[in-house]
Amino acid sequence: MSVSSLYVVNPYNDTHIQMLKEYEKTNEMSTNLSEQLKQMVSSIPEEEYLKNKKNRNEIEERLFLEKDATMIDSCLIQGEKDMKTGRISLSPQKGITKRRKIVSLAINYALNTLNLEEVFIMIDPTDKETIAYLKQNGYECLGEEQGNILFLTEQEERIINKRMIA
Repeated sequence: MSVSSLYVVNPYNDTHIQMLKEYEKTNEMSTNLSEQLKQMVSSIPEEEYLKNKKNRNEIEERLFLEKDATMIDSCLIQGEKDMKTGRISLSPQKGITKRRKIVSLAINYALNTLNLEEVFIMIDPTDKETIAYLKQNGYECLGEEQGNILFLTEQEERIINKRMIA
């Protein structure tokens, strides 16, 4: 049984870009992010990209799950460092029938690595398994927004829930 691993897309890593390109094709995505990242790489040196990423207030992190050298799921985290708030948007996934593991990993990454205090999660209304998972685990459902079901989790709530369990 092979294990999946979580990565942040590195636009300067050719393997990441190739996996992203294959993911876009498999899931019939029209965004063509892989080509946009290639163009960015050709115009901005990696050192400048990393400096800008570190110094700017905006957060934009694309995460992906890799298994057997294939990108199996992806999401985007966007937010603001000073407001300590972010939003997770899942990439389209053709034929999804099970809970998307990347959701819990992305929430953990947003809260514990990016140090966000408030995270909104946008879920496609047809993704019943992931919606059920979020509801069962105490995420606050805020209703529908832009054709997605919007959930919220806050760092403080997670700390309180951990204390109640302990």
